[in-house]
Amino acid sequence: MALHLLSPRLRAGIADTLRWPALRPIQAASIPPILAGENAVILAPTAGGKTEAALLPALDVLSREDGTGVRLLYISPLIALLNDQEFRLQRLSALVGMQVCKWHSGVPASERRRFRTEPSEVLLTTPESLEGILLKGGLAALFADLRFVVLDEIHALAGTDRGDHLSSALERLIRFSRHDVQRLGLSATVSNPTELGAWLRGSSQRPGRVIRPVGPATVRTAHLLEMPSMTAALRDLTRRVVCRKTLVFTESRAGAEQIAQALSQSLPDQPVAPYHAALDQDTRMLTEQQLQQRDTMTVCATSALELGLDVGNLDEVVQWRPTSSVSVLLQRWGRTGRRGQF
Repeated sequence: MALHLLSPRLRAGIADTLRWPALRPIQAASIPPILAGENAVILAPTAGGKTEAALLPALDVLSREDGTGVRLLYISPLIALLNDQEFRLQRLSALVGMQVCKWHSGVPASERRRFRTEPSEVLLTTPESLEGILLKGGLAALFADLRFVVLDEIHALAGTDRGDHLSSALERLIRFSRHDVQRLGLSATVSNPTELGAWLRGSSQRPGRVIRPVGPATVRTAHLLEMPSMTAALRDLTRRVVCRKTLVFTESRAGAEQIAQALSQSLPDQPVAPYHAALDQDTRMLTEQQLQQRDTMTVCATSALELGLDVGNLDEVVQWRPTSSVSVLLQRWGRTGRRGQF
């Protein structure tokens, strides 16, 4: 098994600290090509182990090489995802004695100032915050030993204006590194992984590949419902969410607020909350925490919650009115993937 390719220190941490009896298939499959220096697009469902699949071999490489400053840059399209991943990345990085720092608009200025003088080996940021880092004089020198870039939810960035800006920022950043920076993209299962890999590669001369999970596919059931009226639709929705953990996706912030208000009136004893980008960060973080901790809750959300934030086991995902594309629908549908148990 690929686990033996990792250093004894990291293997001991996996067994003694993480207490994993084994790696998941996607994690085992990712170790050889990443250790061999290849760029990779890693495909697995939400909560399928993609983060560890990328980070474990990458951290192993860093633990065997010398370097200072930021050595692994982890980029996520959403601040909520970074906040959700922070503890996981801290735990993984600690296995090889490395520190993690966040840099985005919600991080206090005092912490960002501290990072300038005491940089962590692993930096978590967003595409926009990366642009801000590049504009800060003197910070580029911190990336002279940058070895890895990990792009989470790569499918949400590739082929978009935001992704084009990110590509430009990365190309400017890697000029400061003495390495051909190795690039790892994480995504749910998509129909165009080869195209994602080409976009991810940029100017890198490293070979690349697509890594897919091995094992039985997750079985899900979809129901398409056509209701005679809004009243009937809300009545059916109320029946579906009662005493369950459910995500209800809408196409607008106003829709999320309206449905959350209607469900709150119908279910006064059940937690119901809206979730969209116009809400302040503290409100969104509280909703994220409640959704992760509660067994019963309904969150009415826009696309702000459709990416890989780990919300634990969900009973159902409801799409209110049609989505803008089939890929968006599949991404939201994938939120019902249940976390595998060791």
